[in-house]
Amino acid sequence: MTVPKNARSYPTSYNGSRFRSRLEAKWAAFFDLIGWRWTYEPFDTSGYIPDFAIHGQATPLLVEVGPCEFLSEFSEKAEKPLAAFGRERTVLILGIDPLILQQGVPASSPLAGYLTNDGEDGWEQTAPARWAICRDCGRPGIWHEFGYYRLRPCGHHDGKDHLKTIDELQIAQNWRDAGNRVQWHAA
Repeated sequence: MTVPKNARSYPTSYNGSRFRSRLEAKWAAFFDLIGWRWTYEPFDTSGYIPDFAIHGQATPLLVEVGPCEFLSEFSEKAEKPLAAFGRERTVLILGIDPLILQQGVPASSPLAGYLTNDGEDGWEQTAPARWAICRDCGRPGIWHEFGYYRLRPCGHHDGKDHLKTIDELQIAQNWRDAGNRVQWHAA
């Protein structure tokens, strides 16, 4: 499915919040389904407002949502938060689906989007973000593909061995359920 460049966003209400787009509302419902605590538009910066802050054991993970479908679109969407924060904050870029395609083929280790790196591990590059389950807390999370394997939002870290494979079918089902929760909730 290719997202039309002239696609409109429709303000949508969900769980007591009014979102600028149905896609943002759908992500909020998805976060609820996977047990992530979130705040919508947590603060303003000069020229940029993060869409979400995801709360966990580590510093809140900032999230930017956009109509991204392919990896090149995710890296473009990362430019605005990188300009606002540099490497001071980690930002997760999410698109139209929690399981993205890589060159038109589903990834064997599920790709979630793009993750900027705050540089605390010495790696300062933006890279694909991957889904996993934390072996310590049993919750789904995101990890940076290059260098550092601290799972976000829980903050647990022990290299790749610390991560369990996530059930892609459950992610897909949660995404469908999230869509059903916001489908007819115009703002």
